[in-house]
Amino acid sequence: MESLGFELTLLNPNIDESQQPGESPQELALRLGREKALAVSKQTTLPIIAADTIVVVGQEILNKPEDLADARRMIQLLSNREHLVITGYAVLYQGRMINEIVTTKLVFRALAAHEIESYLQTNEWIGKSGACTLQGASGVFVDHMTGSFTNVLGLPLTEILSILAGLPAVAHRA
Repeated sequence: MESLGFELTLLNPNIDESQQPGESPQELALRLGREKALAVSKQTTLPIIAADTIVVVGQEILNKPEDLADARRMIQLLSNREHLVITGYAVLYQGRMINEIVTTKLVFRALAAHEIESYLQTNEWIGKSGACTLQGASGVFVDHMTGSFTNVLGLPLTEILSILAGLPAVAHRA
């Protein structure tokens, strides 16, 4: 967003990001985006953009790996499989909220054990949902993708910019 000319202030929403019983990954992402926006709403009168990105393979949500073994398990699970990157976002301004999700499908090619081990040694997996990041060394694992590229990077810019363009506070920038 800064590279597009926006001045940002990062605020920590400090919310519980646990999945609720019976909550789908899509519902979780949507709720977290909304709750993050509401959690910081008293700290600013400027437009708020909040988001949460979730990686899902099959029915399993891949959070940030707890350790090297967990990262290895995740990368092995993603190898030669389709997975979803789901971002729930909220744009909140003057009491009006737009809260939606964007889903991108990615397929990793079949990965050899030595490729996985080599990747794990980069430590890029630390702090990354699903133990990988498209803009890092694991980007070469992607065979193909359907949907928003920027969603996979963490924020679906096309959708966010479209909403911001309609806000009087930022319409002149978009």
